[in-house]
Amino acid sequence: MKKSGLDERQERIMEEIGAKSFTVMFLVCAAVIVGELAWSGDLGSVAGETAVLAAGGIIYMAGCMKNGIWTKSGRKMTLGQNILLSVIFSGIFSAAYAFMIARKTADGVNVARIAGLFFIVVAAFCFLCLWCLGKLAWNKHEKEENRCQE
Repeated sequence: MKKSGLDERQERIMEEIGAKSFTVMFLVCAAVIVGELAWSGDLGSVAGETAVLAAGGIIYMAGCMKNGIWTKSGRKMTLGQNILLSVIFSGIFSAAYAFMIARKTADGVNVARIAGLFFIVVAAFCFLCLWCLGKLAWNKHEKEENRCQE
């Protein structure tokens, strides 16, 4: 007897639709936050969107970590992949940050220096988070594999 009235194939399709919908909502919410910050510069104007983005991201990551999943391939991320992702995302946010600073400050401010320092700090923080979370997920994955083999 089926609880939802759907067969296994239909349930899998619904799960895929839900995953794609969450991804789109997450990315749109992030874009709206960055856009509103660039336009107004007021952190209070994006508090709701930031709370929604943080809640969704935390729940998604907690579910992945709980189940020992960190990548879609199921493999461990390499050091190079962690560095590359950190640099890419740090570059994106540093460019947005530099744009926002340039709009709000006087002509004498060295925006490149501030953005460069921001880039380094964010890249290091991203790398540390990716490496630690990946390691935790991989350890959980190995525990699950060992438990299943016993």
